[in-house]
Amino acid sequence: KQFGVLTYTGNGSSRTLSGLGFQPDLIWTKRLSGTSKRHYLVDSSRGFTKYLHSDGTFTQGTSSDGVTSATSDGFAVGGSLDYVNENTSTYVAWCWRANGGTTSTNTDGTIASTVQANTAAGFSIVAYTGTGTAMTVGHGLSAAPNFTIVKDRSNAANWIAYYDVDDGS
Repeated sequence: KQFGVLTYTGNGSSRTLSGLGFQPDLIWTKRLSGTSKRHYLVDSSRGFTKYLHSDGTFTQGTSSDGVTSATSDGFAVGGSLDYVNENTSTYVAWCWRANGGTTSTNTDGTIASTVQANTAAGFSIVAYTGTGTAMTVGHGLSAAPNFTIVKDRSNAANWIAYYDVDDGS
């Protein structure tokens, strides 16, 4: 199993959510109820206490009240964070498997990257330091990805998304 979805109701305290059938490496949650419906992304490459919000130009944040770790069947939450586990709020968590948190250096591009790849699913988590000029980045997959999302984690900048529509012709 490479991808799974959990829906749950927050309880405002530390807990473990289960039912995925695998250990996730990228967890993307969204609060479904209440006023603050911010997206929240964590991954095993950076460490689960480091998060990003995809719904704005925010820099990377850190919290021990959000997702703190992955388990063999889901993930653990440290406490009450409004976009992950506020009491009585409802949430959805989209979860992907990469490589169990194991990363490697990739030198396939013009700059080195740190990659955690799941070639069977065609999915990878990649980190690199940009140069400010044109560059290519290795991704650890056997073919060029059709969908790519990029975020500068240290600057309040927009997300960049690229999707290649391959119609087979």
